[in-house]
Amino acid sequence: VIRSQSLQTFHIRPDSDRNLRMIADLNKMAELIREEAFGYEFAIRSELSALWCLLFQQTEEIRARTVVRNRQDEERIKVMVGFIHEHYREHITLEDIAKAANVSGRECSRCFKRCINDSPFGYLNRYRVQTAARMLLQSGDSIMTIGENCGFSSNSYFGRVFHDMIGCTPSEYRNGKGRSGAL
Repeated sequence: VIRSQSLQTFHIRPDSDRNLRMIADLNKMAELIREEAFGYEFAIRSELSALWCLLFQQTEEIRARTVVRNRQDEERIKVMVGFIHEHYREHITLEDIAKAANVSGRECSRCFKRCINDSPFGYLNRYRVQTAARMLLQSGDSIMTIGENCGFSSNSYFGRVFHDMIGCTPSEYRNGKGRSGAL
């Protein structure tokens, strides 16, 4: 399910018994979370397992159409993502990322799109923001220092990118607002 390029999203509509059961499982999990009764985590795990089984069955046809990713793409993306993780603090260009895997800038962009459905800079900024979010919670460094340590060229750019991805400012995040944001 996770590797299926044809299955970016799956809408669960109440138009079949299987989908109705998935909706019921989701509702049951929401109820368990609200009630927080003893052992609710185990009950949620059980509901999640049932949901995954149903989802797996319901998406069988879609997944069958999935073209297996090219091994060369997988190797290239590993190298390029590794480069980003190692050098995210620095000023990185598309050519730097591409050079790490011995490909052109265009091929680098296409490979990112094919493998992770994002651009190299989209991935880079998401990684920087994830790292910054951890640092905001785990260190007492200033927001400006954290932004610089995560490779952002200016404090205002850091704040804008962080807000766009998380839904609140770095300061609000540090103070507890928006921690359920999509990292």
